[in-house]
Amino acid sequence: MFGSRQRRPAAWLAFLLCLAAAPVSAGAGDCAACRSPLTGVVFSFHDEVTGREAAVCARCRAVRPRCFVCGLPVDTDAPGVLTLPDERVICPRDAVDIVLREEEALRLCAEARDSLERLLSRFLTLPETNVALAIVDRPRLRATLKAVGRERAGHEALGCAGSQLKAGQFQHQITLLNGLPPRWLTATCVHEYAHAWIRENVPPARYRALGGDAEEGFCELLACLYLESLGDTAGRDRLLRNTYTQGQASLFLDAYRRFGLNDIVDWMREGRDAELSAREPDRIRELAR
Repeated sequence: MFGSRQRRPAAWLAFLLCLAAAPVSAGAGDCAACRSPLTGVVFSFHDEVTGREAAVCARCRAVRPRCFVCGLPVDTDAPGVLTLPDERVICPRDAVDIVLREEEALRLCAEARDSLERLLSRFLTLPETNVALAIVDRPRLRATLKAVGRERAGHEALGCAGSQLKAGQFQHQITLLNGLPPRWLTATCVHEYAHAWIRENVPPARYRALGGDAEEGFCELLACLYLESLGDTAGRDRLLRNTYTQGQASLFLDAYRRFGLNDIVDWMREGRDAELSAREPDRIRELAR
């Protein structure tokens, strides 16, 4: 069984239901799902791709499945709708962008790992030859999460990493969900590679003392830095809207802006605290030396 603490629940995939509901007159616009004119009560959904609000009619809100990518209701009769074998539904707009071929997914992940390592080469080296990557459907990912004790990681987890120590060397298994948009796939891959780096570079006693939210926050920091290097600030902000690190991801990004990555890496290896402190950000420089 793989030793792993990470979790990627679906907070950043979740749509916000009923953000607003108000009567509108005919001709005030079309429903984002069925394209019919909006009348009566209208519901506002958060589009996870554009970051904007989309108006949806009451019927679509009640009966239509949600797009796995953007979270909006999907008219399954519309041309271009994609239903994956594991029953995820993807709207026509987002279906054209997702990565379906395993070889393409593995290529993108290799490029993302190399890009991040070049970006952070002065501070850390990511594992490479002792990492196995697998691209799987949702049932297989859930089974992997259960195997590593993370079955409660969230209904829409995107990835998982596990590590075993064999003959004095770690062997890492990174499992990623298929059918993701390219940036979601590669940012998730970067996040999971960060878990592998932690297992190899954080001393065992420190690893046991490190808070789970802090570990996730550090991994999310590397994913954010990767997305920033691509100019994808919308993708970075989508990650930061996630609440599953209990604010640690934002604290890590703030610490990066204020102190730099070297201090963060030192804290991960030798810090006195289990988590970063919002009240005392300078404690990131408190090391157990």
